[in-house]
Amino acid sequence: MIYNKIIQIRMSEELLAFCKTRPNVSLFIRSLIRYAKNKKSKKEGLIEVSSEIKARSPYIFFAELVKVVDGDTVILNADLGFNIQTKITARLAGIDVPETGSPGSEQTRKFVETRLTKNNLIVESRTKDKYGRYLVYIYYHRSATKFEDILRSGRVINEELIKNGLAKEYKD
Repeated sequence: MIYNKIIQIRMSEELLAFCKTRPNVSLFIRSLIRYAKNKKSKKEGLIEVSSEIKARSPYIFFAELVKVVDGDTVILNADLGFNIQTKITARLAGIDVPETGSPGSEQTRKFVETRLTKNNLIVESRTKDKYGRYLVYIYYHRSATKFEDILRSGRVINEELIKNGLAKEYKD
């Protein structure tokens, strides 16, 4: 990941329109940054981003894992700031995992539990699903404690499940 650097991405109108139709713009932008980091740039890796790009949800907060229900559902203790904490049930957005009791479900549950236990978590929330669970992307890092550091150098459990073949990409 990129440490202590200002990142700007310049996008064409067509690419901007494409980003606006994506369910997870931040995932797309992180992928773009990784791609640009691997290429040599004339301006020392400077990429410009239009200020028009905004996350679909303004709800980003620290959290602590309480329990892993199954491969895509967790219970979190959300720190909403101003000394306000609440427990929420969250579903990992953008993925489809085996249902409880089917082959691979226990392996997926243990993977999520292992990755999120005793790690610093930042949750990027979405809307609620039909079961009342918040749709979320969870960033995690073992040692980073600052918000920016977890976002920069942390991993996203949703992406990790797909990379490890434990989940399929799903459009929420």
